[in-house]
Amino acid sequence: MQWIEPRYPPRPSAAVLANLAQQAASHSPASPWSILAEANAAFSNRDFAKATDLFEVAAKAGIPMDVGWARLARCYLEIGRASDALLACDRGFAAHSAPGYDLSMLAGLVHTVLGNHREARAHFLTAARLGNKNEACWHILHRPAREKDASTMFALCDELEARFGTSSVFTANRALAFSMVGDQRSAARLVDLNKHVRVGPIEEFLDADLTEFNEALAREAFEIASGNGPPEKTIVPHPDLSGSPTIKRLQAAVRAAIDTYLVEAEERGLFHCLPLPLERATLSTGATLLSRGGRNGQHIHLTSVISAVYHLDNPAPNAAETGAGALQIGPADQYAGGHVACWGERRVMPRPGQLTVFPAHFFHDVIPTGSDRMRISFPSDVHSVF
Repeated sequence: MQWIEPRYPPRPSAAVLANLAQQAASHSPASPWSILAEANAAFSNRDFAKATDLFEVAAKAGIPMDVGWARLARCYLEIGRASDALLACDRGFAAHSAPGYDLSMLAGLVHTVLGNHREARAHFLTAARLGNKNEACWHILHRPAREKDASTMFALCDELEARFGTSSVFTANRALAFSMVGDQRSAARLVDLNKHVRVGPIEEFLDADLTEFNEALAREAFEIASGNGPPEKTIVPHPDLSGSPTIKRLQAAVRAAIDTYLVEAEERGLFHCLPLPLERATLSTGATLLSRGGRNGQHIHLTSVISAVYHLDNPAPNAAETGAGALQIGPADQYAGGHVACWGERRVMPRPGQLTVFPAHFFHDVIPTGSDRMRISFPSDVHSVF
C-alpha cells in the first residue's frame, strides 16, 4: 500500500476565533460583520444562547449568513427550541438558490427531533449527495437501528451502498443487524474483538527512548489542544501538525504498525470486514485529552477504514479493579436502542507506549477515569484514496 501525505487546512481554535471576534468588535462594535464574527466565536465556544441572539441580529441586518443559517438552527436545537430551528432552516433555504450540505444536514436533524422522518430522510439524502455521505447515511440508518428494525437496516445498507459506495457506516450497521436477528456467524465475520484487534507496543516500530518520546508527545498534545474544548473533554481530530515533530514521528510508527496489520489480513479474517486490498491511503492523527467524567461516547469512525489509538498513560486510580480509563471496544447499545451486540466487549487498559489497531466500523468508547489528571491518547485513521 502506498501512503499519501494528507492535507488538512488548519482550523483555528475557539480561543483564536473569540480573540478575532473581540478585535473586530473593538474596531467597529456596531458593524453587523463584527456581530456575525462574534456569533461564530460564541458558537465555537458552545455558548448557544448568546450565539442565537447574535446570529439573529446579523440576519436582521441583512448580512449574508452562508453557514450561519445552519449554525443558527443548531443553536436553537441545542437550547431546546426545535420549532425555531426548523424556521431557521426554512429561512436559510429561502436565502439560497440551492441547498448546501450544512443546512441540509441540520434540516434532517431538526425533522428527526420533530418526528418528521420522511422529511428528515429526504434532507439527509440531499446532504449525502452534496458532502459527507458517511455522516448523512449514519443518520438515515440511526432510526431503524434505534428501533432494532434489522430488515430495514439490511435494505438501507444495500440501497445506500449501491448509491454512495462502501463505508464503515454500512459495515457497522450490517453487523448490528446480523446480531439483532441472531446470526452470530455472519456478525463475527464483520466484528471479531480478538482476531480483528491488534494490541502491542509501539517500540517495535519506533527507534526512540519511550519515556522521552512520550514526554514530548504530551507537550505537543497540550499545545494543539489549547483553547479547543472544555477541560474534561478536548478532542482535536485534524490539528495542524507543522509544529508537532514528535506526533509526526508517531505517525511514521503507526503507518508501519498498520502495514504489519494488513500483512496479517488473511489470518485475521480482515478480507471479510474491510475493503481490501487498499492501494493508496492517508493517515490522519489527532489528540484526545480526557479527565474526570470525560468520555467520547460510543461511536465509530465514519470516514475511515482502519483506526488506531496510541496511549501515553492511564491516570485513573485503581484502574485494574474498576476498569476506569479503559478503551472499551464493542458495545453499541446507545446507538442501537439498547441492543447488546452478540460480540460482547473488549476492554483494553492503556499502558505507556501501547498501540491498538482495529477496523474503523468497530464501536468504541472510553470509560471515564475519575481523575483530575489528563488521559492523553492519539487516535489515527486510515482513509482510502481512490
